[in-house]
Amino acid sequence: ERGVSSEKVDRRADRAERNLIAAIQTTDPGAVPIGARAGRGLKRLPSDIYWGGLGVWRIRLFNGSRARYHKTFGRGTDHEVGAEQAPTHGHWNPHLPPPPEGFPHSASLRLERHEAEFLRDQVLQHATGSLLAYLVGQDALWEDVDFPWEHPVVHTAPPALRADLEHARLFSLAMHGAALLYNLMLAERLPSREWIEEYRHELASWSNAVRASADALSKWDRSAYWNTTNGINPRIPLKSRLFADTWIGRVVTASRVRGADLLPVVDDRGARDAIEQRELFLKPYRARLRHREHLERWNGAAGAKALDYRWAITQRFVRDVQQGLGNG
Repeated sequence: ERGVSSEKVDRRADRAERNLIAAIQTTDPGAVPIGARAGRGLKRLPSDIYWGGLGVWRIRLFNGSRARYHKTFGRGTDHEVGAEQAPTHGHWNPHLPPPPEGFPHSASLRLERHEAEFLRDQVLQHATGSLLAYLVGQDALWEDVDFPWEHPVVHTAPPALRADLEHARLFSLAMHGAALLYNLMLAERLPSREWIEEYRHELASWSNAVRASADALSKWDRSAYWNTTNGINPRIPLKSRLFADTWIGRVVTASRVRGADLLPVVDDRGARDAIEQRELFLKPYRARLRHREHLERWNGAAGAKALDYRWAITQRFVRDVQQGLGNG
């Protein structure tokens, strides 16, 4: 509408987005938008992070990248961009709520009711069968929990969703040991007596947790797990799957020995070699176990927490929607 050429849109959009981050901080002091800490030094903008999700939830109807979208500005017709990139009904969802009064000079991350209803409806329609959709469809808030399978309403979820959560729980439990062992190996290479003792203690606690779920692990249908996972992301590297399968196999075998702990797995030469080869595959020139200069930059924890599938973000999103709906 302002007649900005496509060549200038990138710069205008970048500046507008950075100004919006500052406006949110001023208008909504309790909010922590992406870029709040980095300020003007922010390298990756929120729109870059959310672009894919906006498409999945059909908030964004344009099928191309942000750069491709910016090139549509200043063009005479959608035909010039390509019919597949420019739906005849527009680039954005026609039910998208209008900008609030004062936007973009003032803005808040708090959702108004009509905004929360729009987001809820998009999730329910385009994330069918997911835990996110199930939780957004609930009417009540809950106390924060550390993992999705600890949610108080999970036991009432559909059977397929409960099965997915059990897959997620068992995978997280088993693979947590590999993450802890990797950090123990770093502590030993440094060496740091304090961190060695810390990770030995963490691995002992993990061993107890595995023993508590030994029956579930022994009955776990890992083929069903991988079928589900590959259905979501068919591009999982074969080496990643082989590493995970081998490690989980070691854990399951050790857990079947009644009364024994899993610490022999931790000291197994084959397990340690596999973890070192895994790091070398992922970052050959930055592998801490092979390169002293990168080891010395280690701060004592590298992916040491149990996998939670970005649950904290999901939990916050659901809470924001529920509060916007007036449920909290």
